[in-house]
Amino acid sequence: NDISAWSSIIKDENIGILTKDDPKDFADGFNFLLNDSNLYEQIQQNIQNLLERKYSWAHHTKNLLVPLYQKLLK
Repeated sequence: NDISAWSSIIKDENIGILTKDDPKDFADGFNFLLNDSNLYEQIQQNIQNLLERKYSWAHHTKNLLVPLYQKLLK
């Protein structure tokens, strides 16, 4: 549902369908996704890309841990 901070990530990264905070609208969005296999596959791919790009261990190591360790060693 389009009611929290995650909504902007879902929208910006195209990793899901946002619906109103309403059971019927939620069900309609869910059914829309189930009936559009191309959209479903695209969303799956977008999720995988997002996880690899922003939330993987490799990303965190390179962008957070290595700089932190370098700073601590100075």
